[in-house]
Amino acid sequence: MVDVEAQEAPAEGMKNIIDVTDLDSYGGETVDEKADSLIAAHPVVLISKTWCPFSRDAKDLLGTQIGVEVYSLEVNTHPQGGAVFKYVSDKYEHHTVPMVFIKGEFIGGCDDTKALYKSGELERTYLKGLIGRKQTKDTETLETAKLIPKERSTAMNPPLWFPNQVNNLVVRCVGLQVFCLSAISTAFYYKIWGRYLAVGLLVDFAIRLVAGSSLSPLGMNATFITSFFKPDFRPGPPKQFAAFCGLFFSLLGTLFYFLTFDGHDIVGAIWMAMLAFAAGLEGFLDFCLGCLFYGFGIQFGLIPDSVYRIYTASRQEIVESWDYKFGDSNGTYQICCIQLDWIRSHRFVFGSSKIYSASSDTRRYRSKFRRGPQVPEED
Repeated sequence: MVDVEAQEAPAEGMKNIIDVTDLDSYGGETVDEKADSLIAAHPVVLISKTWCPFSRDAKDLLGTQIGVEVYSLEVNTHPQGGAVFKYVSDKYEHHTVPMVFIKGEFIGGCDDTKALYKSGELERTYLKGLIGRKQTKDTETLETAKLIPKERSTAMNPPLWFPNQVNNLVVRCVGLQVFCLSAISTAFYYKIWGRYLAVGLLVDFAIRLVAGSSLSPLGMNATFITSFFKPDFRPGPPKQFAAFCGLFFSLLGTLFYFLTFDGHDIVGAIWMAMLAFAAGLEGFLDFCLGCLFYGFGIQFGLIPDSVYRIYTASRQEIVESWDYKFGDSNGTYQICCIQLDWIRSHRFVFGSSKIYSASSDTRRYRSKFRRGPQVPEED
């Protein structure tokens, strides 16, 4: 074992976290070689950031809940942290923190670690012989052994009725729609209908800020379009902040469109053009400006680092729930059930009373397709 200068991490409530402060204590001439020596020298190593909520959750799981010693190199505070992060992220093609290594093997980030913990593989295979406490008996079959305990006081829901998890495919589809509508509003700012497009976007952003895509016209349209594809689950809080930013931009665009001073409509068009730019980045490139500034808020202590705790604790359950409901090998069965579930969840939008029987329709379709494809009988 390398004689390394390290100190207990000062994070409140964290146990068994050892902060690596002297990378030169490890063998090697270059930073890359020293990083490899660090990973090989200790059973559990984290490449993390002090302010990152996902890094915090990984430390809490491994150090506090499981009870193994975790050697953590904080890339945002260590003098050689930037070089270490670049080398390790390029080598393992994982460009976010935390990066978790167990016995020299890269196992992934926070979500990957929690998925292994839930399945029992983390303790049974990867951490075998490292855990000081007695392991839970029969981890494979005991359901309560798969639960990840959390302090309720450190977990928080997004404000209002916004979900903790969102489907990023829906978010990007909404971004494409916002891009198109705001671009049209910018191009036809001199037309009254072009200005009222800004009003419509303002209302839609306000709805999504409150309750996500479930009540938003653009959100419902995006949900229907993307229901043919497996969801890409992302944390909800930063997307709610992005919706707030969109609300702010569309509000200013709308106000300037309808104010009366020289050049007011040009100013409104500029705000709508900026909204189109941000929405285009989200829709086309999967780059969320609002999420970027939300991360800065966490980094500078303006937003508590516990905002992601519910997401990280429940994401695996949501993914497995989706796979259980829609992971059938029969594509027709999958699409029919998704579409019927979508209609049921948005039935208040439609006037037909037949929509209220969508739940029983879903069960009927699932029953038929599990027996094999059949031709529906004539009504």
